[in-house]
This record gives sequence, structure tokens and C-alpha cells, in this order.
Amino acid sequence: MELKSNATVKIIIVAAFIVMLSVIGWLLVERFKIKQENEDLIENTDQLENEIQQLETDLVTMQTEISNKDLQLEEKDKLIEEKDKELAKKRRQIDNLLSQGKINQQKANEYLAKIQSMEQTIQRYESEIASLKGQISEISTEKEIIEKEKEMVENQNQQLSQEKDALQGKVNVAAILKAANFRFSNIKSGGKESDAEEEFKAGRLNILKIQYTLLDNAVAATGPRDIYIQIIHADGSIGKNLNSASGTFSYEGSDVMYTLKQSVNYERISSRQTLNYQPQTKKFDKGNLKVKVYCDGYMIGQGEVYIK
Repeated sequence: MELKSNATVKIIIVAAFIVMLSVIGWLLVERFKIKQENEDLIENTDQLENEIQQLETDLVTMQTEISNKDLQLEEKDKLIEEKDKELAKKRRQIDNLLSQGKINQQKANEYLAKIQSMEQTIQRYESEIASLKGQISEISTEKEIIEKEKEMVENQNQQLSQEKDALQGKVNVAAILKAANFRFSNIKSGGKESDAEEEFKAGRLNILKIQYTLLDNAVAATGPRDIYIQIIHADGSIGKNLNSASGTFSYEGSDVMYTLKQSVNYERISSRQTLNYQPQTKKFDKGNLKVKVYCDGYMIGQGEVYIK
């Protein structure tokens, strides 16, 4: 009877030991699960903190970009839309963590308060962007007005410039000197001169004396002038003077030969000019002999004499 009682006690002790081992095993498993959940919770909360911190950094960057206007408004609109979606996603993550018991209500409220603050910041940015769009619209309108005014002023300036050029052209034409009243005579070998008709025979003509009047001009500039004279023979050749050097001058973009050159001081009063011409061959050809006078790039007068 005693042996039976001892056996029963042993069975009870063994069963209790097995139960105790089972409880210990269950506790170890649950402890591991809790440890793993805590690690996951810490990881999730750390990740959530980092993401929220990144959002805050992004929003600061957006504020700088908006202030500096270094992005197109379309890009800013797109960026804000993306941030709105990210904040909505974070709200859902916080709700999930809260419902799973991985964060408490206090922590969730802290996260939600940050998100709400960022949402308000985004709303402020949206208002600033709308204001920027309005400013840009106003600036664009002002720019169009200014461009039209500029175009109108440029047209007016162009018209005034054309009128000025036309007026200046008239003034330039009016300022051209004039040579008139040509008179020719023969200076004989003895120094006497005559303008008698018989003196203009090729065999008798010695030195041709040419006189003309440089007319007065109230709008012409005063001062020194170079006057060039061409003596053109009947065959069209330009004569060279025996006793003075000939050369070239600029006329209508070309270098043109002259026979004689005079330097005068023009004072806006009529003055009689005189010059003598004797061909290098000392002989005059028969036919019309023309005299053309040039000054300031214009031909200002001409005369002719017939040599028999």
C-alpha cells in the first residue's frame, strides 16, 4: 500500500515538472515574441520619425524654393501634391500602428500633431503659390503693356529718325555750294588778256583764264573748302595743267581725276574765283572745252567755251 502511494507521488511530481517545463517554454516563446514586437515597434517608430523629419526638411526646402522662385510653378504644384499624398500615407501608418497597439495614443497624437502642422504649412505654401501666380499674371500683363508701349515708342522714334534724315537731307542739299557766272578769257604771251571771240582759236589761245562766282549760301557751314576743277577736252579726256600738279579726289564712291585744286575760306558771301589753265602740250584742241567744279563731294557748277 505504501509502495503504491509512493508511485502516485512520483507520477504527480513528474507531471508537475512537465507542466512547469511547458509553462517555462511558453514563457520563453512569448518573451521572444514580445522582444521581437518591441524591436519591430522601435524600428517602425524610428522609421516613422525619420520619414516625418524628412518631410519637415522637404517642406523647408520647398519654402526656400518658393521664396527664391527658382522652380516653375507647375513643378511646385506637383511637389505639393506629392507631399499631400505622403502626409495622408503617414496618417494611415499611424492609425495602423495605433490599432495594432504598437504605439500608444499619446505618441500617435504627437505624430498627428506634426502632420497637421505640416499640412497647415503646405496650405500656406499653396496660398503663396497662388499669390505668385497672381503676381506673375499681373507682371505678364504689365510686360505686354510695356512691350506695346516700347513698340509704339520705337515706331515713333523710327518715324522721327526718318523725318530727321529727310530734313537733314534737305539741309545737306540746301547747304551745297553753287558755282555760277563762268567767264573765259585768253592771257596772251605778253600778259594782256582778252575775251574777244577771235581769241578762242586753237592756234591763238595761250593760257585760258577761268572765272566763276562762288555764290552765297545762308545755311552752308563757314570755313575752309577744297574745290576741285576738271578741264574736259572735246575728246572727253581730263586735262592736266602745265604749271600745277593734278591728282584725284573722291566723288560718288570713286577716285576721280582733277585738273586744278583751289583752297578757299568760305564765309557765306559771294566771291569771285579765278584760275588759269594751260595744257601740258601747250596746245588746245578744237571743240567744246568743259569746266566742272566740285566741292564737298558734289558737282556745284559747270561752264564751257567753244574753241575754234
